[in-house]
This record gives sequence, structure tokens and C-alpha cells, in this order.
Amino acid sequence: MIRSHTPPSFKENIMKHRIVAGACLLFLALAAPAWGAGQEEAGAGTTTVEFIQWWQLEMAEGSFDGIMADFEAANPGMEVSAINLPYPQVQDQINVGAAGGTLPDVIGIDPPRIKTFIDRNVVEPLDECIAREGIDIDDMAGAKRIDGSYWMLPVVSFIYPLYYNVDLLEAAGFSEPPRDQDEFMAYARALTDPDKNRYGWALPLSLQLPNGVSNDTFPWLWTGGDTVMMDGRPNLDSPEMVAALTFVNEMYQQGLVTPGTLTKMETEKVEEFATGRAAMVITPTAHINLLRQRNPDLNFDITPVPGPAGYDGPPASRVVGWAIGISKNSQNKEAACKLVAHMVDQQTNGEVSSAANAFPGNLKAEPDFIKGDPIYTKAFEIFTQAQLRSELVGLPNTTELERAFAEQMHSMFAGKQSPADTAAAAQSAWEEIIAEG
Repeated sequence: MIRSHTPPSFKENIMKHRIVAGACLLFLALAAPAWGAGQEEAGAGTTTVEFIQWWQLEMAEGSFDGIMADFEAANPGMEVSAINLPYPQVQDQINVGAAGGTLPDVIGIDPPRIKTFIDRNVVEPLDECIAREGIDIDDMAGAKRIDGSYWMLPVVSFIYPLYYNVDLLEAAGFSEPPRDQDEFMAYARALTDPDKNRYGWALPLSLQLPNGVSNDTFPWLWTGGDTVMMDGRPNLDSPEMVAALTFVNEMYQQGLVTPGTLTKMETEKVEEFATGRAAMVITPTAHINLLRQRNPDLNFDITPVPGPAGYDGPPASRVVGWAIGISKNSQNKEAACKLVAHMVDQQTNGEVSSAANAFPGNLKAEPDFIKGDPIYTKAFEIFTQAQLRSELVGLPNTTELERAFAEQMHSMFAGKQSPADTAAAAQSAWEEIIAEG
């Protein structure tokens, strides 16, 4: 029997993110012991595998529970207790659980966080699990050893295109999405109307969970063909980065961005797009389902993130994924290993990728979501044509890297430093963080 713990509503999750970090962490610390309670409730001889992730909320309704039910049917005596939370809350829970030794058995992993999880003893090496379950590592897209071991296996991958509200663009006289950054700014200016509480773009840049740096800021650099890292070193003080920061700063200073940028998280950005408050956002293809559920009447489409005016190179896209691993302090490692193997199995992985409208982690899996849906067909075209960027995977302290960059952007937005000074300060901060490991 699957025990699934899911928040009551998407809107209520958004409101939870407004709680200050200290209060949130205190609440989670008090709640953490409940994770282990499920095993006491299980019947004699039953092993309960606790699985924390944000995936269930972003998959087709009922699909995640069905996949867990398939696992239980194939493994008599095992049951899954699923902890379903939005992405920011999952990261909070992992941080608190790691500190208190109360982590669930199986963890949904954001790949750029893996080095931090290794260094903090959050995750268990998977080498024995891979051998025991006969997982063919050659079938795992992008799987790689870190510090001599495999610590996570890929489940699905997503790209981060630009979403745009078709109706709002057409009402402003635009029949197609912006083709370059000059057009993007012009569109944002035409679409912004504070009296109607509507803005051109949403930029989440909270310091509590600063993934808006990688998700919403760096794409403006990548679309010009440049990179965050070069030859193993940060490449943040390049002229291209200064140009990207100048662009973002102008958007902010002109009031073309939804208010609250400095404290906003990704889920709030998605909500703003769903309600028409933001006409354009950069967000993963995982949110296509979420947006359709949140607002069935929303008429939206996707396009590559626009590059600088005059750039004629290939498009670029941030690529992220869902990976899966086993917690270091799991008391049910063999059962956890079986759940990991189930999620990356060819058939199951195809089901997961189809339900999430994502690209499978198992190269032999065949998702069926692409056929018949124009938005997913376009997403697949972007995926196959774009330069895919996931530069922070394997770097140490990725959250601190993003936070250090976000802090410099906050100073830039406050008018305390120029984009060039911001890039230089971020470069120094990254060099120090990476050197400390």
C-alpha cells in the first residue's frame, strides 16, 4: 500500500515559500522524526521504503502512484511511503534531515547538488546496488563517476525554454515570440502594465534557494555561445557575462520584471505565469503539465531563450534532470536499491518520462509524449538542436556558488555596483568557494 504525503494545493505551497528561512527550517526539524514513523505502522515482515521527491507534483495525475504500485506488486513485502513536496521544500527537508540523521531511504536528486550531498554524507555510493540489480550503466544517459563512484542515476531530463503567453502577446500586437534579446526587452516593455498587475518577465532570485541564477540568469549568457566555466575555472568576468548582466539589470531597472524578485522562488514564478501576471518565463518542460493543471485556459507556447542581437550560432538551453539516490543513513538499503533499479528500468523509465513529458534517463526507454502534442514536439526539436548546458554538475557547494552570484546581483539591482563589477566580484567569490571545496 502506497502512503503518499502530498501538500493540499499548489497555491498553498506557494504561500509556504514566503515563510522566513529560520522558521521554515525549525518547522521541518520538528517534523523530521515523522519520516521514520511509517515503518512502525507497517505490518510484520513488511519493509517500508521512504522516498522524498518533487516529481509526483509535476507528473500526469495518478501516474506516480501507479508506478509505485507496480513496484510493490513486483516486490511483495515492500511498500513505498512517498513524500511529495515542491522542489524548494525537498531541498529544505534534505538539509534538515542530513543534519539530524533522519533522511528518507531514497532521495530525488537535483544533479548539480550531488557533490554537496557527497561531501556532507547525504548519499550512499551506488556501485554495489548497480552490480546487485544488474543495471547497465551504459544505458544511463550522462551517468558519471564522481570521486571514484556512482552516487546517482538519471531518471529524466528537461530543458528550460522560454514560455510565453500567446494571448497576451497577440493582444500587444506580436504574432510570434521574440527572436533576440532586443526584441525580448521590447516585448516586455509593451506587455508591462503595473495598473493591471502585469509584467513582461518573472525573475526569482531568492537567497534562500538561489537556483534562479542557473535557471533564469545564466541562460542569457548561454544563448550567446559563452560558458560559466572554462578549463576548469570560473568564467564569470567575461565580456559576454557582463553583457548578460547588463541586459538583466536593464530589465529590472525599467520595471519590466514582476515585483518581489529578491525574495521570489521558482514556484512563485510559475504561479505568476499561470495567472497571467508574467507574460514570459524561463522554466523547465516539466512545468507544462503543471501549468495545464493550474490553469486549463492558459494559452501558452515555448521557444528557445533568445540570444543577443546579431548572434547566429545554435540556440542553447539549460538542461536539468531528476536523478535518484540512496541516503547514507538508510536502514533499508537493499529495498531502496530495488526502488532505484525500478525507476531506471527500461519500461518504467519510459513510463516516468512519458508522464513527466521529459527525456528518459534510460537510453533504451521510449516515451510516448512527443507524438500528437505540438508543444512537446517543439520541446523535442529544441532539445535536439540546442547546445545543452548543465555546467554546475560535479562542482562543490553549488548552492553557495549560486547564492554568491545572487548576492552580487542583489547589489547590482540596488545600484551599488555596475554589471562589470558584479561579474568581477562573482568571479572572485566562485574562485574562493571552489578552492575551499
